[in-house]
Amino acid sequence: MATRPISPEDHDRIAEAIRAAEAKTAGEIYCVVAQSSD
Repeated sequence: MATRPISPEDHDRIAEAIRAAEAKTAGEIYCVVAQSSD
């Protein structure tokens, strides 16, 4: 598991991917970075 926060470059790439995906749908996409999940 990664122990460092995402870099500014990673943040920008994620934000752009979300913008591109949202342009193709009526939905809104949220990115959640969690320490762990089930």
